[in-house]
Amino acid sequence: MAAEDQETSGKPVENRFVLQPKLDLKGSEALAKDLQVYRGESIIVDAGQVEHFGALALQTLLVAARSWHSDGHQFRVTDLSETAVEHLAVMGMDQSAFDGERTEP
Repeated sequence: MAAEDQETSGKPVENRFVLQPKLDLKGSEALAKDLQVYRGESIIVDAGQVEHFGALALQTLLVAARSWHSDGHQFRVTDLSETAVEHLAVMGMDQSAFDGERTEP
């Protein structure tokens, strides 16, 4: 297992969630519900299949990342598809937006 798939405690992150290809309004509602199953546990979110990344889905993932990090758990978005990277860029973001290190001014 890769080092990046381990929590700081050295314990491997076993939860992996694959995002749906279409993250529009309907997809965002389902995403929020699906992520709640993993609350309280570290998770890796695989964005490799994303073909449409809407603003509400981005907001859902940003809120989830902040919540997980504040709870002391890892939340990482990995393997972003080229389309996901492009859609994030249009919204002024990149993958680092999910790292939980950002602070508001």
